[in-house]
Amino acid sequence: MSRFKSACVGFTALLIGAPALAGNDLVIPGFNTGVSVQSYLRLSNNDGAPAQVSVRMHDAATGIAIGTWTSPVLPAGGTMETWAQQMLTGADPKPDMAHLPPVLVLAISGFAGHVQHATWTPSSGTWSHISTCGMVLMADPLSLPFVIGPARGGLTGIVRVSNATAETRALKVTFHDSANTPYVWQSPAIPSYGAAAATMETIARETSPPIPPTVTSLMAMAEAAPAGVALSYSEGLAGGNTFDDFSAGCMSTMAAPVGPGTPTTPTTPVPGMPHA
Repeated sequence: MSRFKSACVGFTALLIGAPALAGNDLVIPGFNTGVSVQSYLRLSNNDGAPAQVSVRMHDAATGIAIGTWTSPVLPAGGTMETWAQQMLTGADPKPDMAHLPPVLVLAISGFAGHVQHATWTPSSGTWSHISTCGMVLMADPLSLPFVIGPARGGLTGIVRVSNATAETRALKVTFHDSANTPYVWQSPAIPSYGAAAATMETIARETSPPIPPTVTSLMAMAEAAPAGVALSYSEGLAGGNTFDDFSAGCMSTMAAPVGPGTPTTPTTPVPGMPHA
């Protein structure tokens, strides 16, 4: 069992609420279909096997299913991001794109991992993490389920390392892309009750080996560290000064076997998103 999965299983004892599940589905409400507020879905496969994620899309006003989007095969440890219009265009059956419901409820199944819902609002220039799934968002202080890579345009990602122990400490963090390639980054020495921050742009240059410019997203996992040492992650629009916390996500725990075939690297959004 991966650290992501085992950490989240252990964390369930701390939950205040119960997950919003329909059968084996993780339910994500408030998913926008329009362009005034654009919804993005992020998937992180925390299991030890490849998975293909099924997302059934329901009209929030009526509950009627309008189509199902199926992800590419997501490798073990793989991550991907897509947005509402891509999902609707690729849905089976394809809905009437000229008469879409404004808001959807997503029913997600087929993998064990993290799910995040983010929105871009062009009129206000805001990028927000709005994951709501009827449960406390799950996080591991020494791992991050989804961080952006160099190929993800339009955003700035910031990794922070905090040290609430009595000694100066540094943290080794390994980033994995969807091909499971490791990229190792060593944080600076952080004094007792200090913290350090680095952008993903900087980290991509400093890892060994450097993260290639073609990588869109990654997972991050730190080495073992005493309680009080923690990772966190935030994002904002490139060039902006407002950031949201993206350290945690909703947890899907019901995995389904992938059908026959060779796992492939998942497709990723066109660099330069968010979209106009």
